[in-house]
Amino acid sequence: MLKKTLSFLAISLGVIFFVELGAYGFFYVKYDQIIPRKDIQSTLFLEKETEEFHLKNDVYINDMDVNEHVLHPYLGFVRNFRKKRHIFDERIIQAPVNVFGFFGPSLIKKRKDNQIRVVITGGSVAAQLYLYSQDRLVKTLQEIEVFKNKEIKVYSLALGGMKQPQQLIALNWFLALGGDFDIFVNVDGFNELALPQIDNIPVGVFPFYPRKWNLYAAKSMNEKTIKLLSKGANLKEKKEKWRRLFSKNPFKQSNFFLTVWYALKNKITNELVSLHNQIQSEMKSRAKSSQENGPTYSMDSLEKTLQESVSFWKNSSLQMRDVLESKNARYFHFLQPNQYFKGSKPLSVWEKQYAVSQKSKAAESIQLGYPMLINAGQELKEAGIQFIDLTGLFKNETDTLYKDFCCHYNQIGNDILAREIGVNIKKSFSARN
Repeated sequence: MLKKTLSFLAISLGVIFFVELGAYGFFYVKYDQIIPRKDIQSTLFLEKETEEFHLKNDVYINDMDVNEHVLHPYLGFVRNFRKKRHIFDERIIQAPVNVFGFFGPSLIKKRKDNQIRVVITGGSVAAQLYLYSQDRLVKTLQEIEVFKNKEIKVYSLALGGMKQPQQLIALNWFLALGGDFDIFVNVDGFNELALPQIDNIPVGVFPFYPRKWNLYAAKSMNEKTIKLLSKGANLKEKKEKWRRLFSKNPFKQSNFFLTVWYALKNKITNELVSLHNQIQSEMKSRAKSSQENGPTYSMDSLEKTLQESVSFWKNSSLQMRDVLESKNARYFHFLQPNQYFKGSKPLSVWEKQYAVSQKSKAAESIQLGYPMLINAGQELKEAGIQFIDLTGLFKNETDTLYKDFCCHYNQIGNDILAREIGVNIKKSFSARN
């Protein structure tokens, strides 16, 4: 009996050895590189994620969030708080969504005694800052002398795809509802420049309307569009199920199963990109109503549109300052870093391959528009706004910090951003006191 058992074990181990060795060889032949075990494993544990997907494509998968949002009469869109599970940044988010459609607790809840309320607003970068690095921000803010022995509570008015004037309108909406806070942090810049060129202008929608407004405002979608959106949601769910499976032992340690996960993940991502393009094409071919398009807009040149976008961004920030000053709240405006702004970061080998795209429509907007934002930011400072240009935040960082072709950071990058925001708020309070 012992001999048979040992023989069975020996054969099993031999099979495992050859399967693992075969997977190693297959990966090298298929992808022309040695299997990057740590990189692939990191995509199974999303809080330590160093990459999103291996596609040199201009489509931002995170933007396929229409299924997660509902139309809002003032803000354009918010998250659907009635959904039981929320997907954002290609992952299932554990943080609850409040009844007003934002992650985390509601600002309308009664303030506790001895509590300092901090609000973060902006697009997906601001939302990820809130979700992944608010603890780092709080830790820095606790160093402020006047905040000692006080509870610092962070709230979010940030959503993927938000751009001005949605931040401005969200501020006024929640003040009208009775919300109150002490510090209001606006992290933006990228969406204001890039999204009008990517989402609205190509399909004839007024650039300063919320992104993808034609999808939200359409009185009805044809059957084909609905099916495509549904298929996209199903693919995301399928990808998440596979990720949860392969993140367990022994799968996460096996060359064979890591290769299977790598191939599956990239296949699903390619399908999502294809779906995104089909949806864009389908919506573009439809006859649009004035409800969907808004005022007629003619783009004479990219530079002129960017100048208008920057002016719009600046005016929105000035109005936010005026409103917040009337409520004795402190306003801080941060211009987010982006990899397409030349000289802002020495890109790592991984970032050069997977975090920048030569085909990116956003790249030209950032390269031309960010200097305009910086100049307008200086004018905001001269007007008394606490404006901080963070475009050079990563200029001495050689590690991988960007995780996709758009604008998003990995956990290390988010922590650096949170720390820097906290430090600048601390400096401001120290100077005043």
